[in-house]
Amino acid sequence: MSIVAKSLKRLKENKKPKFSVSSSKNIGFGLSGYLPVLYGFIVLLFAFIIAAYAYTTSAYVKKRLSSTNYPSISSLKMKLEAKKAMALNVRMQPKGLENLLILKRFDEMFKLAEKENNLKYKGIYYFEKGDLDKSYGMLKQYLEKHKNDSEASVYLSFVLYKKGDYDTALKVLNTIKTNSCELKVDRAILYEASEEFHKALQLYKKSYMNCKNPAVKNKIEKKIIVLEYFLRNRDES
Repeated sequence: MSIVAKSLKRLKENKKPKFSVSSSKNIGFGLSGYLPVLYGFIVLLFAFIIAAYAYTTSAYVKKRLSSTNYPSISSLKMKLEAKKAMALNVRMQPKGLENLLILKRFDEMFKLAEKENNLKYKGIYYFEKGDLDKSYGMLKQYLEKHKNDSEASVYLSFVLYKKGDYDTALKVLNTIKTNSCELKVDRAILYEASEEFHKALQLYKKSYMNCKNPAVKNKIEKKIIVLEYFLRNRDES
């Protein structure tokens, strides 16, 4: 072969592509091999976000369900605060057991209650001091002769509630003739504490329709939302 022929052959060889079709296919296959790993990571991340949301929501629901808020007691204390403000405005001197309770002068109230042998206010005193057993005994004894005293009944029911005797607390509330919004909510709370959630939800809804107190109504609305969420998720699982 001549020198010219050899030069032409060498030029033709230099024009050939450095990578063949088969080699380019291999490169593409190598890149696509990482896609399943990427998809798997995205799925795991999404699952982690859902699990975190479910956990925080569940914790919130449990906290709301275990709430010890008792509207009747809150309502009584609000009334006492209102009377206290009125008493201070007119510079009323603390005379009598009710006024001493309004002004939260519990030690003076107890001394006067002992002097007058008033079991109701002695029971309230022990309730405020956290002695549930003494409070229960005195309020129960007082109510045997004063069955229509709704204030004493509410305190007794709350003592029983704190002691964990939800059924008896509910029976005490049912003896109260008035059917206020707050009392309906109290009954709903007791059903909720007894894990009778459907009965509690029905009572919350009834009390919401009749409630005129904006603060209590707002609490009822939150309770309804939480209970509906809890029951829906419990029934689906």
